[in-house]
Amino acid sequence: MKTRRCGKRSGRWLSDEAVQAKRQRRRLEARWRRTKLETERVAYRKALANTHIVNSRRSFCQQRLQSVTCERNTPWRVIRELLHSEDRDTSPNPRKAKKLCLEFRRFFTGKLARIARDITGRLSTTRNLIMPPIHRPINSLLDHLAPVTYC
Repeated sequence: MKTRRCGKRSGRWLSDEAVQAKRQRRRLEARWRRTKLETERVAYRKALANTHIVNSRRSFCQQRLQSVTCERNTPWRVIRELLHSEDRDTSPNPRKAKKLCLEFRRFFTGKLARIARDITGRLSTTRNLIMPPIHRPINSLLDHLAPVTYC
């Protein structure tokens, strides 16, 4: 199953320097979270990724505005694009959404089947059971879940 992100922000305005700075900051943050050392936290907080990102965005917007021709609607179209760049509709079309739902259903049905097999296997090897495990068919539509514990 593929991982999909809906609404992922566009990084087309990020310079190579800003991308590298973000990577370095993420590495430093991961190291700090792993080690819990104050020196690692200070190094992470001192990373200048935000400065590079802001400068990259500023540079991109300036270049985009300077490249605008003096036609009647072009400047306003570019300004709207820059101001509302994250407002684009990123919802999948109905066919893709249905396919994604089917993939989710298949994934979670399989996961529940594996969990049920594991539980049944563990219960069958336990000696102190009052009742033997009951084998129930697993419904693939996920509209009914059989109880796992015994009363």
